[in-house]
Amino acid sequence: APLATLTTNFPGLTNAHVYAHLTDGASGSYGQQVLSSTWKSDTTSMVLLRGVYDVRVVHGPTSVVIDDVDCTSGNCEVAVPLATLDVSFAGLTNAHMYVHVDDGIAESYGQQVASSTWKSDSTSFVLLAGHYDLRAVHGPMASVVDGIDCSSGKCAATVPLATLSASFAGKTNIHTYVHKTDEMPATYGPQTAASTWKSGSASFVLLRGVYDVRFVNGSESFVADGVDCTGPTCNVDYDAAIPVKQAEATPTPASTATVEPTATPEPSATKSLAPVNAATITFLTASCSAESAMALAVTGGKDPKSADNGTKEAVPSDIEAYGCKLVRASYHLYLFGSSTADGTYLDAALTAVARTNANDDAWDGAASTIAAGGSFYAAPGKSAIRRFSIAEYKHPGSSWIGLPYLDLQCSTDGINNDNADGAGWNGAAFGAGQQVYCIYYFLDEQPEPTPTATPTVAPGETPTPVPTVANPGRLIKELHPEVQVDEHDGVVTWIIRPEDLTARIYVWDANAADCHGFGGALCGGIGTDGTPGTFDPANEDHQNVIVTQRFKVVDGQCEPVVNTVEWSTDPNALPGDRESLTVEYRCSGANALGWPLLVASFVMAVAVAWYISRRIQWQS
Repeated sequence: APLATLTTNFPGLTNAHVYAHLTDGASGSYGQQVLSSTWKSDTTSMVLLRGVYDVRVVHGPTSVVIDDVDCTSGNCEVAVPLATLDVSFAGLTNAHMYVHVDDGIAESYGQQVASSTWKSDSTSFVLLAGHYDLRAVHGPMASVVDGIDCSSGKCAATVPLATLSASFAGKTNIHTYVHKTDEMPATYGPQTAASTWKSGSASFVLLRGVYDVRFVNGSESFVADGVDCTGPTCNVDYDAAIPVKQAEATPTPASTATVEPTATPEPSATKSLAPVNAATITFLTASCSAESAMALAVTGGKDPKSADNGTKEAVPSDIEAYGCKLVRASYHLYLFGSSTADGTYLDAALTAVARTNANDDAWDGAASTIAAGGSFYAAPGKSAIRRFSIAEYKHPGSSWIGLPYLDLQCSTDGINNDNADGAGWNGAAFGAGQQVYCIYYFLDEQPEPTPTATPTVAPGETPTPVPTVANPGRLIKELHPEVQVDEHDGVVTWIIRPEDLTARIYVWDANAADCHGFGGALCGGIGTDGTPGTFDPANEDHQNVIVTQRFKVVDGQCEPVVNTVEWSTDPNALPGDRESLTVEYRCSGANALGWPLLVASFVMAVAVAWYISRRIQWQS
């Protein structure tokens, strides 16, 4: 048959997906899909039968359709409409820029499309032509530029900034710290920027907002609350600051999901600069999608380190740099048995010693734990071994335990992606008032849906159980049918269960009439629009979906009931690229259920599932 080569060009665009569809003759829509080329950068080519096609290009949550591409004469070419977004933030350093779909709402944003992190002064993006929201993040502060029109090739956005001038005339060796305001007198929120060892004055370029400014002069610490930097310039004077409340002097940990990561941790104070007080070891939890840099690194066999993102130690800004999000999840941090006794405390006054675990294998049920957002404390200047682990995992700390666990990073260690990490693996001391973080990264957890009622089946005989066939596979464990029939019609109820999931599995069942998910399994569009359901390893072990198929009985004979289940780790996999197994139910009336045929189908399914399991294991 005569063929054509369709070349699609999108220079500068990365991780794009291109789909060729039969033309439907309508503008902005497309017909049945023919071919795909995914995760491509700059250009891609597909060989097709000659004809006219609609080309769909997908980049994150955005897409564009090029209608009626004429490939009837051989080679054909498509130029995807793109835009270059230039973002300016002159004077701002270590900033993170995120492009989102325009949600049409002031000061909010839609799904994320692209990111550019740890940038200074400016950055640029190549995007599909369209309208976008830009989110700028600098430490704990964020700003949104709404409704950027990138529909015609070039577009630009200027992040609204403020220049803060801090004055301390006649004084030398002053350390000035800018914090997000906590709206409380004589205290301050998470740190945004610092300028140390200055005389007379200091200047900062910041995102516009309201700040608390802290001055440290030798052993004295003062704060000016609520400095209004919502305009282009703002000023603060040392003489307007008041003494910091000593009980509140430790930097506030970023412990809730609404706090953006801190770009630069405050330097450890020395005895000549700040009061002697405890170092704080704060526990944070971060949820990572399968597409995040953290998840891709771990599933690709790499060991993430706390220094991956430009800082020497684990800090909250690492979370977003890894493509993850700060959440308050139900995990607990505890001290392994090999930790130094009396080296870690439960209170900032250093009166309650944290109990270490009895071993280095699993939480013993008695060792002290802290929940996400909580903190351990350490005496300043005291070297100690502090090995931490997650209490919810009863596995040795020397080996990685598998998903949803990704990595634990504490302080400057981040040795490997096993079940433990050390804030001072072989002994380390922290400075007075130093803020240290232990960050646990895990694969996204989906909320467990409320179980629905058991699917209704047609009245008839009591269901006959199907013989169970053992399955060594790790993905699709079994298709387990229960059947009820009467003299007219009936329903086959298939139970689809995963086993030992190591990755999120997407499941399709085009034959299903309806679907119900249990144990955290999601039906998606099974039984409705055809989109896949999901088995997620982050959910409970005993998850399944129940689907039903209806059939008729004519003159005492049942028509065959054939069901094909398909699955893949790629939610965009085409039917030909998915794994599948097919089972069949036959009967010759309500009392002749045809089990031998069904068992034969199961034997075949077991072999298929075992092969798929091995292949997934080899790839992981």
